[in-house]
Amino acid sequence: MSHSVASRALDPRPAEARMLAGLGACLNPSCVVRIEHAADPDPRRPCWSCWGEPRGYDGDLEGLLGAIDACRARHPGDQVRLRIDDLRWHSALALVVHRPRPLIPA
Repeated sequence: MSHSVASRALDPRPAEARMLAGLGACLNPSCVVRIEHAADPDPRRPCWSCWGEPRGYDGDLEGLLGAIDACRARHPGDQVRLRIDDLRWHSALALVVHRPRPLIPA
């Protein structure tokens, strides 16, 4: 993985940066990736909106991180998650890649 991917990892909290930097090793061409966002996610109901269209992973980690950046920029107060469905192994994974910092009362 290039240093630029690891160093530009969206300026998230350190744990999120490490997770995103290692993401490329987990993805393969049989993966379908979705970027989703929600203002107030609730585990009891599906309330995530899709950012763009789901797409097969083509090996372009920079492009994927750029799409996450674009979603975060457009929806700065929302949580953003990356959903990965691996069709080869019939498995799915959802990772929250952005949690907005809570507002501190003045």
